[in-house]
Amino acid sequence: MKQRKAIALIAVLMLMVQTIMAQVTNNSVLNETLWRNEQTGDWEIGFFEEFAVYDCQFWEYKDIKEMADRYDITLRNGCEQLVVSVGKVKGSKPQMSIGSKKQKQLYSQITTKHLPDYPTKDFRTDFKDNGFHEGDSITFVGWLRHLPKKAMEHLKELDCRTYSIFDERGDGTISAIPFDSLLRFRLRIPIENTTMLMFRMHPFIVEPGETYFFYVDYKTKQTMFMGRNVRLQNELLAHDFNYVFTKFEDSQFDPDSLSAFRDKINTRHRAKQTELKTLLESHPMLSERFRLYNEGMLWSEYSNRIGQGCYSMPRFCYPDSVLDWMKTELWDKMPKPYSLFAESSFLRDFLDMSLKKVPGYEEYDVMLKRVLTEAARKSEVKMSEEELLTLGKFFDARTDLMKQVWALNTDDERDSLVQLFNKEYAAEVAAVQEVMGRKDCSDVLNRELGTIAYNSQFEVLDSLGANQTLRDICLARRLLREIDEKRQPLHESLIPRIELDIHNEAMRNLVLQKQRQFVALQHGDLAGAASLRPSSDVEGMTDGEKILRKLIEPYKERLVYIDVWGTWCGPCKEALSRTHELKEALKDHDIVYLYLANRSPEESWKNVIKQYQLTGENCVHYNLPANQQAAVERYLSVHSFPTYKLIDKQGNIHDLDWHHQRDLKLFEQQISQFDK
Repeated sequence: MKQRKAIALIAVLMLMVQTIMAQVTNNSVLNETLWRNEQTGDWEIGFFEEFAVYDCQFWEYKDIKEMADRYDITLRNGCEQLVVSVGKVKGSKPQMSIGSKKQKQLYSQITTKHLPDYPTKDFRTDFKDNGFHEGDSITFVGWLRHLPKKAMEHLKELDCRTYSIFDERGDGTISAIPFDSLLRFRLRIPIENTTMLMFRMHPFIVEPGETYFFYVDYKTKQTMFMGRNVRLQNELLAHDFNYVFTKFEDSQFDPDSLSAFRDKINTRHRAKQTELKTLLESHPMLSERFRLYNEGMLWSEYSNRIGQGCYSMPRFCYPDSVLDWMKTELWDKMPKPYSLFAESSFLRDFLDMSLKKVPGYEEYDVMLKRVLTEAARKSEVKMSEEELLTLGKFFDARTDLMKQVWALNTDDERDSLVQLFNKEYAAEVAAVQEVMGRKDCSDVLNRELGTIAYNSQFEVLDSLGANQTLRDICLARRLLREIDEKRQPLHESLIPRIELDIHNEAMRNLVLQKQRQFVALQHGDLAGAASLRPSSDVEGMTDGEKILRKLIEPYKERLVYIDVWGTWCGPCKEALSRTHELKEALKDHDIVYLYLANRSPEESWKNVIKQYQLTGENCVHYNLPANQQAAVERYLSVHSFPTYKLIDKQGNIHDLDWHHQRDLKLFEQQISQFDK
């Protein structure tokens, strides 16, 4: 009896829902419509067959009552109820009152792809700046409607990417987004301050504490935002101003052509400024924040182009006159909040060049020679007179080499000269690597080079007149970058200074948290240590082909996947972090993964292996002496890092595109051709 009553009750409820849905479907005002408040210009409510959308939430239909002059629609979201009163009109602009807003306002249906221009001017000029304190976030809500069936079948996940001013590589942080069968989602995303979020090729600004409802209809092509503070986001969707300069070749120039290069950049910058001015004049109601944001992005693109141009210069550095100009025209005019324009590499490029002008911050080899010589004199490291002479000879020779390298015009010429040097100084390279690999030497270098870099950064920031916020940002960025590049903790002597010098608590904690992570990593056990093979396996061998054949000898009739990488190489480590995805895709194949490290300190090498858990029965790691590694790389024609090769079961070597991990399904199909 109870079961019958329950079934009857469900039937009644379903009938009520069907009746309400029929009312919605049969009413042209309510069915499949988005409504804009004529006074504010915002998208405030949408009526769909399945539900309504209001205040960045999805609401069920509970009841619809038709009156002589209006419809009263009762919506429900959990325990919360909302009554929307919609006036009956012959035209397209009914009056509505929503919830507690008893006063009726005029609404118009949105039929365009994006929101039309707002009806009044917004003169606000501020972006939220929380001072970079911890714990802030945004709420990201959305609905991807009418996604094509084929795309739905292949959709495995949704994610978005937020950018941090402390991430010098600009990769951003990816957040996975849970979604339901209708592709609706809701996610809280931590952010450090006002920044940029990228979602399905849509970049937009997010500010701490805000809620953003992002709506995309793939059938109508409509894209817009709902929220209490989304005017700028909607304006940027409707007026997609392209701040990126037109492409031109700026990779090859010399000091004599610097003025021509700068003139070329300035010409394009002024052209973009004129484009923006024309857009603002054509749409006078665009907000001041729209103008300021796009001017900031123009600055970001301009400063980025100027900064990147240094990599075609000797020592990757401009003359003093250009640095002075960059300080006045770019550094001093950096837009705020700094986090909003974090994608520009200007900060990194400009500070790196400025560091090279600091007395005592010499060429790297000059510093190495000076630090190790002084440490030997103080008996901090054990080094014989012969070893000291070898070090001095090698570092002097490599300093001269770099001067010759920068005097050449092409990468091929430079590469040939470096290879010739490595061959001529093979014995010295091996000796220096052995000395610098000793714990006493590595400890001294870690302490002294870290201190020199830290002191020099302070001096540069003082000379540039950096305010405390910018000083904290630059110090934190530099320290995080040093840990990331070396994959080792900072020397303990720096920690008290960091705690004193970085005033911002969130930034200080960011550095100290990363420090603790790598201290724990360094002292942790290495699981699967048998995967790390000693270089004694090929002791005394000098021929690159013979060395490689010796390394793979135990794996005959198996596929061998070779990864040539270095702890100093960002793309190498990024790829290594996804190794488990690669191995999962190739789990049905009998493969040995052979990792050959280039110029990688012992501790850093082990830390990366620990961090990404790169051990196992089918994993083999070698950190060969420099001369042997160089010989293998010459045989494999390694010219960039990372480099990947595949050795088939017959011993033939095949090149692999280093982007092969982007499509693992396709890569697995390619591997299958060799696994025969």
